[in-house]
Amino acid sequence: MPDSWIERLFDRLSALYGVKFLDMWKGTDLANVKQTWAEKLGGFCDRPEIIRDALDACDDRPFPPTLPEFIGACRDAARRVGTISSSLPAPDLSPDERAARAEQIVTIINKPPAYDFKLWAKQLRAEYLAGVILFQIQIDNASAALGEVWKDGQCFPRGAE
Repeated sequence: MPDSWIERLFDRLSALYGVKFLDMWKGTDLANVKQTWAEKLGGFCDRPEIIRDALDACDDRPFPPTLPEFIGACRDAARRVGTISSSLPAPDLSPDERAARAEQIVTIINKPPAYDFKLWAKQLRAEYLAGVILFQIQIDNASAALGEVWKDGQCFPRGAE
């Protein structure tokens, strides 16, 4: 990022935050700080409006941003305007390859979970139906988890009782 941009950025942040901003750099080599900011913000050089937007976002902040916070504000600004670039180009796939990839995704999405998260409720249902006396809280929670009503030693789907 050009030195003139960093100077203007630091001037603007100094004007916004005054001594709060200046105190952040006490005891540091300000030239090194500015160089680091220039390096880290260099990826936004081709889109100065993103830096402007991030700087404008500082108007609502009571404290000056650190470099990581300002980078985050730049990324947020880029997302708002839809300009986050990826270092990887979009894959160039043939229609057959796209169909195969889509089928893989559907298979992954529709794959049943490896663990039954309602197993505890099903086990309590089996105990209830076998006549084991359960606490009311167990009945309420397990029947709610399974979408059922448990009454008089029987289980019914909600709405069918």
